[in-house]
Amino acid sequence: MDVKNMQRLTTKEASVLLNDTSTYDLEVYFFEINSGSPNLLSIGDLEKIRRAFPQKAHINLQSPSSGTIRPYNLVGAQDLVIRKTDYEEFLEKIFLNNEKLKESERKSVYKMILGMAIKKYGYDPKAERNLATGTSRGSIRADLDTVGLSMDDDTIRFYIKNAYEMLEGEILLTEKK
Repeated sequence: MDVKNMQRLTTKEASVLLNDTSTYDLEVYFFEINSGSPNLLSIGDLEKIRRAFPQKAHINLQSPSSGTIRPYNLVGAQDLVIRKTDYEEFLEKIFLNNEKLKESERKSVYKMILGMAIKKYGYDPKAERNLATGTSRGSIRADLDTVGLSMDDDTIRFYIKNAYEMLEGEILLTEKK
């Protein structure tokens, strides 16, 4: 499996994944230090990591019965990766389709996200590339980092894209000259 096709989970995403058994249908991997190739974790392995998290940064998985990993691999929540093709589905399942968030509340949150992205960061939903969603100074990610709220670029793009898709008919975009 190619490393480029894998998405490393943030600590928060890993915490949600480990504590929500509905995500156990996802294939979760970690990268072995020596080989650099992804290794599939069993549900038992994930359960061991869940029980240790967040008290222990890493645990020593010695799981000869699972057959999925070599003995004595140190693995922690920050080492978890999933296929990029599963990442958006994971985000939707966990964060967007949370039954506690009503549709009207979700729409309100999207209005704030999209409004700030367009007005403050110059986000253009029709542009191929946006400085607002990159990593450079003045981007949403860079500004979040300055206040200790780190977020992955793909996560930022994902939410802004979903906000635009939901609100496309309601927003006023001015043409750039």
